[in-house]
Amino acid sequence: MRANVFGFMPYPLQVLVGLLAYRSMSATLYGQGISRFSAEEISAFRTQIWESFDALLVGSKRKGSVRDDSPFWLLGGTGPSEADSVLGPESRKIVKSFPALLDYAERIHSRYFPDYAQWERDLC
Repeated sequence: MRANVFGFMPYPLQVLVGLLAYRSMSATLYGQGISRFSAEEISAFRTQIWESFDALLVGSKRKGSVRDDSPFWLLGGTGPSEADSVLGPESRKIVKSFPALLDYAERIHSRYFPDYAQWERDLC
């Protein structure tokens, strides 16, 4: 991959520039806090994030006048927002433990993506 980006440079210079870029990126990630957490801490953060999404969706569903089959939105508005577009589940087990998240995903799927196969609830 290094040769694709730095192919115009001699090989020793490719290695040197690659190492400098790696060191700079590692320092940036550490400075931002990204590489400071263990796998267990990241898993706990992920669970907390999904719990927060679930609480927002429960509140949004309660306060809105939602028909049985119509979608409800994360921030409770009349249409989707940026928050709804980034709510793609990456952690299937965690997401499937929250009924409001499942209801949210199923309503969005049936309304906007009926042509695509829907995953089943019992898969974990």
